[in-house]
Amino acid sequence: MTDPNTLGALRDVFSSIDGRVDDAADEEERPAADLFEYVARPGGDIEALEQPAINHELVDNVQDWDDPWPVTYGVDASTTQPLQFSNGLLLGAANAKLGIGGRTDRADLAKESTLTTVVYFDNEEFDIDDLRAEYDNVDADVFRFPTISSRQRDLADWVTGIARTYAEGWHARRHLDDINGPLFIDGPLYPSRVLLWTMFAQTPDSRETPLDFWPDMIDDIVTNYLRVVEGRDQADLPVAGIVKSPTSTQVVSAIEAKAPDEVDTPLRWGNDNLFFSALYNPDDWYGDDGAVISYTTWLVQRQMSPAQADSAFVPLEGLDGIEFRRGDAAEYQTAFFYARIPLQNTVVRVEAPLMMVRDETDRERLQQKVLAEIAATRSIPFAIEAADEAATISRENRQRLRRELQHATSVRTYNQLRGYNDLNNQE
Repeated sequence: MTDPNTLGALRDVFSSIDGRVDDAADEEERPAADLFEYVARPGGDIEALEQPAINHELVDNVQDWDDPWPVTYGVDASTTQPLQFSNGLLLGAANAKLGIGGRTDRADLAKESTLTTVVYFDNEEFDIDDLRAEYDNVDADVFRFPTISSRQRDLADWVTGIARTYAEGWHARRHLDDINGPLFIDGPLYPSRVLLWTMFAQTPDSRETPLDFWPDMIDDIVTNYLRVVEGRDQADLPVAGIVKSPTSTQVVSAIEAKAPDEVDTPLRWGNDNLFFSALYNPDDWYGDDGAVISYTTWLVQRQMSPAQADSAFVPLEGLDGIEFRRGDAAEYQTAFFYARIPLQNTVVRVEAPLMMVRDETDRERLQQKVLAEIAATRSIPFAIEAADEAATISRENRQRLRRELQHATSVRTYNQLRGYNDLNNQE
């Protein structure tokens, strides 16, 4: 515990910083609300689907909006931390579940689990081809990460990332015909880490990614999410990703690119989350009749410019072995808007495939559905919260799973042993 003298010194420093921030306020660059209008201009990686605006609605009014979909489903996957052992064994497992909001005769879907385990072990005698676990309501797969010849510092993250995204996408896909309402994904519409791997594979960059070693698995992961989008579109039901902690820089980067002579660059907000947190002024949290929910109009991500790449890419375009059944890659581009949780300075990014929101009526209907769910809970939509809670592999259970591997000595970092790095590994 911090001693009183140190704490006192820190408080003095923070108080002094606060005073100097206040003194500098008059010299700040233009507010975020003014800059948001620039997203309608050409240039950058994003475009506006309509005239950019920031809207404020009373929470009580939003809850009374007509809801064409009384039942909502959420999907999420939770992982173990990478489990590493002194003999070189490395594995990660993920559990995917559905959460349900509203009354339905398919409540049994919430009992279904998809378990995915990914194992890396550089030993020719090691064989998992016939490894299966048979339990009611559980679909369990075990995959072996191919042996790699070079040392990869990110291998542990690759193993758990692949386990999580495969479990989540496959769980949603295999229950698609039973989901009779909107489907909310806990996180981005498409797994952002996998998209980055696919883009780096198209650059002269020398870095290696799982796509270099396991292309079939990466294709399968992407295909699962595409089939979910296509299936929902064919059923005239929406799918949306709800990103609870957006860290992208697409909007601030686009504003800098669209108005380079009119804004001081770089903008002071390091990512879009900070920008939109500033955009939603605390003065707007309450209306005359109660709490307010604030949200932007829709934008669309036409391309992505990875920080370490010199080029911009249309997401999902140019992938070998990928079949688009509802048009080309442009139809699958991510459209999105930002919303603030009522009474909180917490911002979420809501993503949907462009094919579902080209029409103004369609995007208004989906936006109202998501906002009504947020207004009802004053938080994340209930179906996502339920999926998250059901999927979570607790710290105690992760330790129990680690003890099941008796033929290998567990290796953990100092921080992991102290519990500092023992959170679920999620996007």
